[in-house]
Amino acid sequence: MNKAYTFRIYPNRNQETKLNRTLSICRHLYNDALEERRRQAELNRIRREFQVFPWEKPEWISYEDQQNALPDSKTPLQKQVHSQVLQNALKRLDRSFQNFFKGFGYPRFTVDIDKKVEKVPIKTRTGIDVGLESLLTLSSGLIRFTNYKAEYAGKWIELVDPYWTSQTCLCGADVPKDLSIRIHICHECGLILNRDHVSAIIIENRGTRSVPMDCREFTPVETKPLL
Repeated sequence: MNKAYTFRIYPNRNQETKLNRTLSICRHLYNDALEERRRQAELNRIRREFQVFPWEKPEWISYEDQQNALPDSKTPLQKQVHSQVLQNALKRLDRSFQNFFKGFGYPRFTVDIDKKVEKVPIKTRTGIDVGLESLLTLSSGLIRFTNYKAEYAGKWIELVDPYWTSQTCLCGADVPKDLSIRIHICHECGLILNRDHVSAIIIENRGTRSVPMDCREFTPVETKPLL
């Protein structure tokens, strides 16, 4: 005996486009509101260090503050979305912070699933080999945040393979060295430079090669020591 019927309804193309646009607008609002709260938290930290709090009470941005500021700060795109939908995005952020105060993780920026950078397993040091273990945990968050900023600006980012950048010279010769050696000395071309500086130039060169010629923007880089 059937007690109920379940139907799955799919949107047509126009409806799907409108839903995706609404989700994108709400995602940007969520990220902007999160960035505003992060800046306020950083300001509180600085004030606490210099002891400039009035009556020693920090100032925090609440859901009501961001909701009340929404009508005056709406962008042309946000005006196309119902105000209640935008408020729901702010409520989700506020719930994330309430959960954070209860011991859960800090709220993160949201990224479009279809446009986010391909996930890369992070098992070794990435980018410039600076010897910081915290870099391993910060790398994925930095990629997500950079991807969000690039998408918001209508740009795109390209991941660069960091393999062997700290063990290679600009001339192409291998210069093996352990982490305790901070100065790069190449016996092939005679280059003497900080190892992180050399790695940064190699990463830039690899990234430039992956960009089409008509999209490149060249910025001169000094190869000699700054000091």
